[in-house]
Amino acid sequence: PAPMAEIDWRSLLGHISAQGPAPHQWRQCYRPRDVESCVSKITSVSFREGITIFGKTRMTAYSSGYCVGSANWVFQTHRERIVYMADSSSSTIRHPQPMDLPNLEDADALILTNLTRHPGVPADSIVSELCNAIGYTVKAGGVALIPSYPGGMALDLIEIIHQYLLSISMGQTPIYLVSPVAENIIAYVDIISEWLSPSKQEKACLPEPPFAHSDMIRAGQLILLPNLDTAATHILQSKAKGRLPSPIQEPSIVLCSHPSCRIGDVPHLISVLGSSSKNSILFVDPEYDHKKALAPFQPLSCRTMFLPIDPRLSFSEANYILGKIRPKRLILPRSYLAGENSRSTGVVAPDTTIVPYDRLDIVRVALPHQYASAFISQELASSIKPSSILSSSLYPLELSSSSSSSRSSLTTTTQNSRHNTTISSQDSMMADTHVSTVQALLHTHNYNYTMDAPSSSQLSRLSTYAPYKNQIFGNQQVDTLLMMLHDYGVTNVEIQITPSSPSSLSSTSGDDHVSSSFDIIIDGSIGGVGSGRSVVRVGDHETEIDTEDDALRALLGEMVVRTCLDNV
Repeated sequence: PAPMAEIDWRSLLGHISAQGPAPHQWRQCYRPRDVESCVSKITSVSFREGITIFGKTRMTAYSSGYCVGSANWVFQTHRERIVYMADSSSSTIRHPQPMDLPNLEDADALILTNLTRHPGVPADSIVSELCNAIGYTVKAGGVALIPSYPGGMALDLIEIIHQYLLSISMGQTPIYLVSPVAENIIAYVDIISEWLSPSKQEKACLPEPPFAHSDMIRAGQLILLPNLDTAATHILQSKAKGRLPSPIQEPSIVLCSHPSCRIGDVPHLISVLGSSSKNSILFVDPEYDHKKALAPFQPLSCRTMFLPIDPRLSFSEANYILGKIRPKRLILPRSYLAGENSRSTGVVAPDTTIVPYDRLDIVRVALPHQYASAFISQELASSIKPSSILSSSLYPLELSSSSSSSRSSLTTTTQNSRHNTTISSQDSMMADTHVSTVQALLHTHNYNYTMDAPSSSQLSRLSTYAPYKNQIFGNQQVDTLLMMLHDYGVTNVEIQITPSSPSSLSSTSGDDHVSSSFDIIIDGSIGGVGSGRSVVRVGDHETEIDTEDDALRALLGEMVVRTCLDNV
């Protein structure tokens, strides 16, 4: 590959200082009280603790297994369940609480983000390579500098590196953690056992510290430094004499923030360490390009290595998890799909509708639902008189026949004679089900629904909008109807399936639903009732009965109504 043309950032900084105002005259973007005001608005929650926002949506955090406090979020309304998967890890040998999978199931939509940036590089092999690089450096009497955050992966690395140093008989080599919050983090992780893995929780119950950090600090093997300000007078001298600030010994391992090498004490240490070939700078954060991070410090004589330790989910792990939790819709970056951006592997979810998106896209995803919850006013509730669905006065069927054929549509219901024949063994269960029709005014505000009793004038207006006053609704279950026919001893049944045209859905939903109608053809009588040929045609929006025998039509109509109401 062609060598990278790096910019001499130091010359640019000198040019800016010469042309622009002095640093103390720069404009302040934010004042301390602005930051404090922003932080005061943060609400902290525990895992599995639900909070309600805007009175409508309930948010719950579940452990994602990536680091202490990392969470996947579930947004729940009375109609939808949406899961947001952030940085997640399926590893069970690290310090965080394991990933909580069961609570991510049955999602109407799942937003998948932040998979590993290095899917072909196993984290275990990279950790071994990192330890070997550290061993090579400390044996040469040098310093291994690891630009990293003070928390997260650093908590695991401190213990891993210490165990490796013991294995090569260099257990007294000090490990430095340089950060303004280093002491707070080390103290905090010892008292938050509920956020840690089961093995570390067991240690906390013994009681003993869940991490080895405390023992290392007492033995002088782990040294916490808030910053290098205590050695500020030595830093300029170190640049000239090639020595480190006095708090840092040789050989040693230094974990210092920030991994971008632009802020914190890392820039000072790189300027000192870079002049010696016995030192090394080891980049483990997968989010930063180490070549760009080191560009302002070139040329460097020390060893530099990019060893990205990324425990986040790989494509194969994500596919396995998606196969277990089975979301109805999967929203993910287009680059995660196989075949995109020269990827040979990617996310595959064959039983899920996939909705890909690109950067800065606004994705509209249709989440179809059939029912919504509503509040009923006291006046309306007092006027509702539910009746058993097996009551002779409840919605007797009116089967209107056309002049050309004996086809009837189960839509409206008015008073008519009823065929009094016992149908299947489900009657005792169906007798406990009560329903009632309701005419009401529906008020909606912020997806909250309220039903009020209409006045007499409003009731007359409602009749013009609702011509079918006593309409039967429900999901027709073909299997249940066939079982009823079998209970009546009907065996000569033929089923024909006729697919219809795809329903028109939004292209962003990615759901190509194809509806079908079922023709159940019956020859002969049913339990001694009627004769001849009859057809029950079950569609998406209505069920029709086609027969010339009125008694058979009434019996089939009653059976169809019972299967509908049993599934309302």
